[in-house]
Amino acid sequence: MNDVLVIGTVALDTIETPFGKVEKALGGSATYASVAASYFARPGIVAVVALIAHMQSFRQQRAQVDARLAGGECVTDLRGKLAIHPKHIPILEAAFMPTPEEIEHARALITAHDEHQKKGSGVFAFEGKMIDMPVVRAAENILKRAGKQGSTG
Repeated sequence: MNDVLVIGTVALDTIETPFGKVEKALGGSATYASVAASYFARPGIVAVVALIAHMQSFRQQRAQVDARLAGGECVTDLRGKLAIHPKHIPILEAAFMPTPEEIEHARALITAHDEHQKKGSGVFAFEGKMIDMPVVRAAENILKRAGKQGSTG
């Protein structure tokens, strides 16, 4: 049970200073407020990533998504995005769709997981990385977003 509910933004920021650059640093008002609140209570977070409020923004959003897709990128760090107009839905669905490479990687990882489960192994190495259940669940989520079914363990 949460003692306080923090409503705000959560973001992965890129910060560059003369001393260096950090990519995908956790930021946003809800992040900072919930950390501060955690010293006094158990905070819960309702995070807003972006709100497309105007049709002019709709065109800009479409251009951003098209640019990401052209570069082979998929929005994998987030689970959803807020939209207030039905025309935004196909654009956002495209942005959250995994790439063919991500789908193939997820399938291979889940296949390796299933093989290791049969041997009684919970944690295993795959492509030089340690794989445990959170990583397997992330791969299953990729397949679910792609409309495919993954293993449930």
